[in-house]
Amino acid sequence: CDVSITAGNSQITFPMSNDYYLYNDECTLTITNENGCMMLFFTSLDIDEGLGDTCYNDYLM
Repeated sequence: CDVSITAGNSQITFPMSNDYYLYNDECTLTITNENGCMMLFFTSLDIDEGLGDTCYNDYLM
């Protein structure tokens, strides 16, 4: 489910079954903008809690 987006005003959704992704699924979404800046709005983001500074399962970078 790797996705690359360069167009402006895009809406991103990931196909999920019952609001959960598959076990051990890896998805990479790359967003680029020729103007060098962008605004991101999240209507929903559910990631697992890590331990200290370490994220074992889900992360956003």
